Amino acid sequence: MRNTSTETIDGQKYLVGHWHVDKQLEVMTRLIKILGEPLAMLIMGSESSKGQSLKDKLDGEMNMDAIAQAFKGLALRLNEEEVKTLFKDVTHGVKCDGKDIDFNTQFMGRIGHLFKVSLFCIKHQYQDFLGDVPALGGISGTARAATTTQAASV
Repeated sequence: MRNTSTETIDGQKYLVGHWHVDKQLEVMTRLIKILGEPLAMLIMGSESSKGQSLKDKLDGEMNMDAIAQAFKGLALRLNEEEVKTLFKDVTHGVKCDGKDIDFNTQFMGRIGHLFKVSLFCIKHQYQDFLGDVPALGGISGTARAATTTQAASV
């Protein structure tokens, strides 16, 4: 594997290497098609965002209406087959504790874990493009908080 990164996620050590450029561009395009507009909604809805950098906007407090609109926009873009294929593509070739993984076995009953590993893979693939984007963690934290808030209000 070329240019690898390792990260311990939920007590397991994951290793990922760079994909071929063709795959990096193809996956990036798919991610932008799915996440582009919902992320823009979150950025535009961040509290007191005037004059802030993109990183600061993503790290800042999010307006609940913006979060709701972003989730609605995301839901309209999701296709079950595309989501399944995208997650498999993003985690393909990842090693866990030094061994190749079987997607269905590794992530069975662990969808949250799948999201964490996928985010690690995406950050590795696009690190020179995205930089060290702590805001990606902020987005997942915001989504988790919104989901918890929504579930509590039901």
